[in-house]
Amino acid sequence: LSDVALLVEGERLPCHKIVLASASPYFRAMFTGGLREAAMSEVRSTGVVEIVHLLGKLQVQRDIAMCTSKSMPHTETFQVRLHGVKASVLRQLLSFIYTGEVRLTPSNVCDLLPAATMLQLACVTRACCQYLLAQLHPTNCLGIHQFAVTHGASELARDADKFIERHFCELAGHEEFLELSDRSLARILACDRLHVRTEADVFSALVRWVHHNRPARSPLLPDLLPLVRCHALSPDFIDRQLRNCALLREQPRAREILAAAHASLLSHRRVDPNRRQSPLNSVIYAAGGYYRYSLRTFECLSLDTMRWERLPDLANPRSGLAAVSVRGCVYLIGGRNNHESGNSDAACLEVFDPAAGQGQSRWHRCAPMSVSRNRVAVGVIDDKIYAVGGASQSQSHCSAERYDPDSDQWLPIAPMRQARIGLGVAVVDRLLYAVGGFDGCQRLSSVERYWPEDDRWEPAAAMTQPRSGAGVVAVGKYIYAIGGYDSRQQLRTVERLDTEANQWQACAPMLRPRSALAAVSVDDCVWVFGGYDGYEFVSSVEVYCPRTDSWTEREPMSCGKSGHGVCLGVAPSV
Repeated sequence: LSDVALLVEGERLPCHKIVLASASPYFRAMFTGGLREAAMSEVRSTGVVEIVHLLGKLQVQRDIAMCTSKSMPHTETFQVRLHGVKASVLRQLLSFIYTGEVRLTPSNVCDLLPAATMLQLACVTRACCQYLLAQLHPTNCLGIHQFAVTHGASELARDADKFIERHFCELAGHEEFLELSDRSLARILACDRLHVRTEADVFSALVRWVHHNRPARSPLLPDLLPLVRCHALSPDFIDRQLRNCALLREQPRAREILAAAHASLLSHRRVDPNRRQSPLNSVIYAAGGYYRYSLRTFECLSLDTMRWERLPDLANPRSGLAAVSVRGCVYLIGGRNNHESGNSDAACLEVFDPAAGQGQSRWHRCAPMSVSRNRVAVGVIDDKIYAVGGASQSQSHCSAERYDPDSDQWLPIAPMRQARIGLGVAVVDRLLYAVGGFDGCQRLSSVERYWPEDDRWEPAAAMTQPRSGAGVVAVGKYIYAIGGYDSRQQLRTVERLDTEANQWQACAPMLRPRSALAAVSVDDCVWVFGGYDGYEFVSSVEVYCPRTDSWTEREPMSCGKSGHGVCLGVAPSV
């Protein structure tokens, strides 16, 4: 009872027009679009309608002939010959059309997808894309992306792009990456949302790609190197490459690009490093704090849902600690455990790895500081953590030290000009600023600036009023000093330092006073959390917008507290 046949690879597959037309817009157009073949009921090998799938367009060729054999009536016939599809694949698609079922396997999915796309079988196309999406892995994601682009599977291509962004460091070590064309590599390196722990990973991946076919690819290095965010590299890393990388000796123009970035970084000029934005969801981590006694709580605020999530507790209760994110990990430094039986100051450094999977410990301890530091402040330059000031019991520190995550080692740096506890620290243009604090006798308005290459501190412009326990953050060229305590009262006032003009200027005050608060910058805005207002511990969260010079209230913390550490980081893996 079939009334049409499909020819592929020499096989003749009898079908029914009404069934094909009901399942496929492709066949519906063929059988109902007024074409001559729509009226034919018999198919013969001498009548050919060739349907060729080429770059998403259908090229139809007609060669209608009359059969003249004496043994059969003189009847006009045709065959539908499909090109670019295997007989075995077409049989599976016809089975789907008649039964609604198709079995996808690694061996057939890459043949089924283009054939289903050609025949406009949307259900099969979606199923193939979902199957390939589930198979994405650092070893195959580049190939799947190219396959999706070639066959017009735009949604699968976008999903593969997202996977590539998230897993760049893993895929860069596999053969698919090394076989990329220079255009495909450039497209990836230019991506703003490439997830890397450090821009040095991108530079190293580029060098590996060039070395894979050095004679042909070495001349391409000067054109590809600008896609690396060279101002996000550390001067030490660049210096090592300039001294040791043979490719840079081969390509003087590439060497000039890197040398210019090195000179700019060492000059501490205001240059936008154009850092990549991680495709992973961002959260604000809040660790420890004080409410009648030191806390061991650890939680994060999702910036997408604005909901707090409780995370595994700290190993020990801590307040007066500092938190910072480096290469995707959260580092908690110093602090004090205030408890019923006494107080103990901490020199410890604990690390939380949000990327740790199930069965892996997310917390681990690193080398401790040389001394305990309660109410310490920290800053990051070139992925190294600077711990500044603080106190051990009743001794206030002017000392500071630097931690290198690569060597897990603390080294002393030059001491500040005066002791400071409850200070704030911010980094602008690779210069570290120590702001305010308490020297053991009085609250301070003074500010010091640290030059890492010279290992020296120098005075900077003093604030308009003394502050300890203030929130201190950098946004662009400005350093904000928010709230704090001036020996008389908790403060609402806010001021900011223009680091280029070396001048402080007043900003809109917070909605409520607070000291021992925590602050962090997010998307050029300043977020402040908790603190003490002189009467109670505060759970409220406020956000300052520099563009409008105004504060708004956001989702509060789970409880009021002060002396906690906060930082911006990537969301923990599920």
